[in-house]
Amino acid sequence: MVTSENLTTARKRLEAAYRRTTYRVSTASGPVDIRIGVRNAALDRILDQHRISEWIVVTASNPGSRVLPEHENVRRNAVLEQMLADAGWQYLHASGVPDESGWQPERSFFVFGMTKPDAIAVAKRWDQWAIVSGARDSVSELVWVE
Repeated sequence: MVTSENLTTARKRLEAAYRRTTYRVSTASGPVDIRIGVRNAALDRILDQHRISEWIVVTASNPGSRVLPEHENVRRNAVLEQMLADAGWQYLHASGVPDESGWQPERSFFVFGMTKPDAIAVAKRWDQWAIVSGARDSVSELVWVE
C-alpha cells in the first residue's frame, strides 16, 4: 500500500530518474519517443489517426520502483495486458528506456483515451508510483499515484 509518507520520499528519490527516461511507443510506422515535459508532433498525429485526445503510459513492472526478476515482470505485464484487452482499451506496446546505463528498460503500455483517474486506478492495482499522461497539443506529464 502506498502511503503519503513513503510516496513523498520516493518522489524525491525517483522523480529525476523518471524524467531521465524515454517512454518509447512501438507503432506501425516505427517508434515514437515521449519525454516528460515535451510536446511530440508525431504523437499528436497518431492521436489524430485514432481520433483520441488523451493517453497514458502504465506498467505492471517493478512495483513501487523495486526491481523484480524479469520473469515476474513478464508475468505481471501479461496479466495487465489481458486486463486492458478485456476492458476494451486500445493500446500499443511501449517501454521506459532509462538514460542511465545499468538500468533495464521497463515494458509498458501506451493506452489510448484512458483518463487520469482511470489510469491512476490501474496503476494502484499494480502498486506503481506514477504514470505518464498526455493529451493532444500538450506536453506529457508525470502523474504521481496517491
